[in-house]
Amino acid sequence: MRARSVRLSILIIVILGLALAALGFRAVNIDIPGFPALERGGTGPLGLKLGLDLRGGGHLVYQADTGTRVDVVFTAVDPEAEAETEAENLEDASTTTDAAGDPDAETASETAGDSAGPVDTEQPAGKESGEDTPIDAPEEQPAQDTPEPQGEGEPQSGPGPRLITTEQVTSTLNEVLLAEFTVVQRSVNNFRINTGLIDDQGEQELREALAGDFGSLLSFQVTKIEEPTSEQMEGVLDIINRRVNRFGTEEPIIQQFGDDRIIVQLPGATGSITRITFNEPLPEDKSVADIEAIMSQLGVENFNVLQMTDLDFQIRSDTLSTGARQGLSQVIEDQIASVDLFTVSSGIDDAKALIGQTARLEFKERTCADPGCFNFTDAEIGLSGDDLSRADVSADNSGIGWAINIQFDGHGSDVFSDLTQRLFQRQDTGRIAIFLDDEELLAPVARAWIRDGRSQITGNFAREEARTIAIQLESGRLPVPLKLIQESDVDALLGSESLRNSLLAGLIGLGIVMVFMMVYYRMAGLVASLALIFYTVVLLAFFKLIPITLTLSHIGGFILSIGMAVDANILIFERMKEEIRIGRTLASSMEVGFNRAWPAIRDSNVSTMITCLVLLWFGDRLGGGLVTGFAISLFLGVAVSMFTALTVSRNLLQLMAWIGLAHRIQLFTPEKIQRTAQGAAPGTVPVAGGGS
Repeated sequence: MRARSVRLSILIIVILGLALAALGFRAVNIDIPGFPALERGGTGPLGLKLGLDLRGGGHLVYQADTGTRVDVVFTAVDPEAEAETEAENLEDASTTTDAAGDPDAETASETAGDSAGPVDTEQPAGKESGEDTPIDAPEEQPAQDTPEPQGEGEPQSGPGPRLITTEQVTSTLNEVLLAEFTVVQRSVNNFRINTGLIDDQGEQELREALAGDFGSLLSFQVTKIEEPTSEQMEGVLDIINRRVNRFGTEEPIIQQFGDDRIIVQLPGATGSITRITFNEPLPEDKSVADIEAIMSQLGVENFNVLQMTDLDFQIRSDTLSTGARQGLSQVIEDQIASVDLFTVSSGIDDAKALIGQTARLEFKERTCADPGCFNFTDAEIGLSGDDLSRADVSADNSGIGWAINIQFDGHGSDVFSDLTQRLFQRQDTGRIAIFLDDEELLAPVARAWIRDGRSQITGNFAREEARTIAIQLESGRLPVPLKLIQESDVDALLGSESLRNSLLAGLIGLGIVMVFMMVYYRMAGLVASLALIFYTVVLLAFFKLIPITLTLSHIGGFILSIGMAVDANILIFERMKEEIRIGRTLASSMEVGFNRAWPAIRDSNVSTMITCLVLLWFGDRLGGGLVTGFAISLFLGVAVSMFTALTVSRNLLQLMAWIGLAHRIQLFTPEKIQRTAQGAAPGTVPVAGGGS
């Protein structure tokens, strides 16, 4: 028994030491060869990560932008003027003949050139000549569509250019589309229409309506965006994580909300970001300290000045008013140096700009300078994620591990075929380098000349590893379009006040519980208080190492779990008192009390943990961050409290029994124990226990 208690005591000391070490260092960085690196730490107390409501920042909610997207480019010719001109030209052609009575061939040719019909969407103008014309760029019109004036004062013989407005397109769409829609003008006579999903008949009706009101269409491209799959949403999460982390926001919270929404929380992203570019490097007598002095003179309390290059500086500060921005620009111009560029934006605006960008997936041809390919050069080959049709996983054909299957579209297949033909002939010095957002993802070797654009990347991947890479490739090719549906800011002052109040509430609650336990249960209460301290230290270490970003809901669950941890000790101590009343020694009553209290502790705590799992499920499905945070904190607290009650409290009581305190029963219970069964004097405990 004592040997077991000694081993448990050593385990408790080791756990407590590790927990204190984790909390004692603000940043924990452990890198053991062969194991994933452990990097933990935040900006909060004890290096804990603080959420939006405890620190302030931005809250963004994005939703998958499903529906139909129509890109349409109109001709620059008024259809009515075009018809009138055509009629006039036909009339002139019928009355102008040569000696043989035939119509003027040149006039007829010009008339045919002016009558332009709609262009096939799958083959935009210019493709036949080998030119790669973007679908959203209006084509340059033939010269005969905008003829030169024939002379001063003379009317124009052909139709003039016409600019179509968003209001005109909207008016036409109101007659055709039943669902809600938006119209965005991208350039001259180039529009993008976003609406709900429409069928083939609806597409045809829309095209006819636009052509009827505005004449022939240079292009009409329809893209249907279906509801996103779970794999696509995982890819979106991965892309946003990459971009937000590269942006430099500390401790972002990015999670899926329901089936088609993404929640992005950016703690500390409030305030202003001022970017200053000088015309020339600062004079020798000027430095960052001078800019800091100017910020202080303007009354800005919280700021950080960073020198990016010799000419570029960045200032992160509290939100600057319009007057403060103008004053800062003028003072820097007068006291520091001539300013070339001065811009002020918010941290949230910069983050939104990054999130809205499309991920860049690029394929490059790598030439190795040595067999291990430690030195190499990468060359652009014109192959990107837009050329990738799909990426998925399957079992490796060799039967060992998993593989990633990729397939390119028509253009991508041609480029990939040329690439693999070259690399197949020099497998020792050539590789295919795959980059996602400028970071190398893979660099496989071409083992064959692949002509059809279908390839399998092998490498003895684990299933989850292959699946992750496939998601990154798929999402890098075309992440689900997102639209911002909600944006809110939490002021940093409100966040710091919430943090102070939360810490104060936790300390007061813990202190009251410890005082009550020591007053009522005396030495046993002291044991419970020490166990509570152990419980608090270990739980906070768990919060830091997992890691968990603490919010007000986590603090609420943590405070509730303190009460539940005390409840387990109360059950044990009350069972001990019952055993002492019937004549058992302290050591005996402690063992029996723990054993008899355990079923009640186990059942109540397991029931609570099951409830927490239900709350976690609902919170994950419904996007309830408050519910999820509360459930996680309470679940961990209950689990740690069970360990604390059954190991820490038990071993401390056993130590007290071994050092001779067992004979002073007054130190362990507030009640006077009458030993009528064996005639023992009040306040003493016999060496041998009675029956139960």
